[in-house]
Amino acid sequence: MQEKKLPPKVDLDKTIIRGNGENWIEEQPAHENLIQAQQPPIAKKPSLSFKPNQVNIDELSQKTEFRIPLQAIREELEKKEMERVDQLRKQHELQERDLLTTYRQEFERRKQELLEKQRRELEMQEQELLKQQQAEFERLQKERLKQELIIREQLEWEQKMKERLEQERREFELRKESLITKLVEELKEQERELLEEQRLEFERRMQERLIMQQKELEQLFGAESIAKNSSLNLDNTKPITRIYEEEAKQVSKEQPIYEEQPVYEEQPVYEEQPVYEEQPAYEEAYDKYESHSQVEDVKETVVEEKYEEPASPSHGLNQETVQQINHMHARLAKQFEEYKNYMYANRSPQN
Repeated sequence: MQEKKLPPKVDLDKTIIRGNGENWIEEQPAHENLIQAQQPPIAKKPSLSFKPNQVNIDELSQKTEFRIPLQAIREELEKKEMERVDQLRKQHELQERDLLTTYRQEFERRKQELLEKQRRELEMQEQELLKQQQAEFERLQKERLKQELIIREQLEWEQKMKERLEQERREFELRKESLITKLVEELKEQERELLEEQRLEFERRMQERLIMQQKELEQLFGAESIAKNSSLNLDNTKPITRIYEEEAKQVSKEQPIYEEQPVYEEQPVYEEQPVYEEQPAYEEAYDKYESHSQVEDVKETVVEEKYEEPASPSHGLNQETVQQINHMHARLAKQFEEYKNYMYANRSPQN
């Protein structure tokens, strides 16, 4: 759109009005005249119409019959222009405000839609996550219950095994005690049988020794001389040779009083038994022998005093022979005492 050029401002102080004001004479400065001369001539335009918005100021200014103060017209036009511009500005501001309101509403609507969409997506994700967590929790719960069941079964099995082992241990202890008791009874029975056998064997050997001693004495001195001498009877006469001591040792080796028994965890406690509460026959014989030995000790003095002189040929014994017999009796008594101590020592289970 071509911009309209307004006429130059007129200095009213330099304007001269002559006459009655019908004719306007305008004195323009020289430079203004020069400017107007340089401008192309204005084409004639149709006459003024009755539409105030279509007033051509240039055309009006060329007509002398409508010469008015151009400054007032210009101010009026500027005022109208300002009003129009102000109205346009207000319209523009109103449109802009409406547009901003529309934009804001559209923005809020889209924002709400986006937020609603995001909320729905988050809810779906949350539901999916809750489902996954629920499934994981159920799986872990099943695993925990399974582990607890396994642990409970294991504890029950261990308890049963402990009870079974305890029962077996008690049964083993009972069997062991019964076996130990049985073995102790068997050992005691064997001990009694062995002692009885040894006692019988000792009595038998003692009788054999007495008979052999009597035969030796009869061979040495004769039966009549032995019968006449009161100190040499069958009751107080004992064997002299060493073979009897060796036989006694051999018997003790061949028939030991206690055999080696396996060592048990708990050694049976043997009560101390009284030594021969009932005196056996061989102990009675030994006591009888001691009583006769005391009598012999008394008689030895008499014999020694009696046989200071050579013995008479009636009994055939001299003093030296009687002393030898007495020494043999003392030696036999010593051997018998050693054998008795040996038998008592081997009888005790502690050894």
